[in-house]
Amino acid sequence: MDGEYTCVREVQSAIYHAPFSAVPVHRNLSDVKPTNSFWEPSAELLRQTTISAFLREHGLPDYEALLGRAEADPRWFWDAVLRFFEVRFYTPYREILDTSAGVEWPRWCVGGETNLVLNALDRHRETEIWTKPAITWEGEDGEVRRQTYAELDAETARLASGLRSLGLGRGDVIALY
Repeated sequence: MDGEYTCVREVQSAIYHAPFSAVPVHRNLSDVKPTNSFWEPSAELLRQTTISAFLREHGLPDYEALLGRAEADPRWFWDAVLRFFEVRFYTPYREILDTSAGVEWPRWCVGGETNLVLNALDRHRETEIWTKPAITWEGEDGEVRRQTYAELDAETARLASGLRSLGLGRGDVIALY
C-alpha cells in the first residue's frame, strides 16, 4: 500500500473504544497520580489495559510501533483486531480487505457473514454475563435504569418482530436515528 492507505484514526477508534468489559474497573483511585493539569495512570494500571494486552499479544513494544505496523499493513491490523476481540462470524471471511477497486472503495471481511446481535448479545448466552447489566442509563434527575443482556435480548427480539410485521426482513437496510 506504500502510504496510500492510512488507518491511524481506525487504530485509535478500535483500540481505545474497546468494550468496557475489557477495561479493568478500579474503585480505589490511588493508582491515579495527578501531575499538573492531567493525570498519568500507574505502570500497573497501564499493564492491565486492553491496548497493553493487544501489544503484548502481537509482540509490539509500544503504541507507536502499532501505528507503524497498522499503517504499513492494514490487512494484518484489522485481522488482528477482529481476532483479539473475538468478533464472531456465521461464515468466516476469505479476505479481510479488498482494495482492488481502489482504496476509496474498500471491501471488508469479503465472503464473511456476521451481525451485531451475534457479537453483542448471543456470545453471552449461558455465561455469567447474561444476567449482568448491558446498559446503564442515568437521567438528569439522578434516576438510574439498568437492562441486563437477557432483558436487552428480549427487547431486541421484540424490535425484530415489529420490523418483520412491517414487511422488513433479512438483507433489508434499516437505519435508526
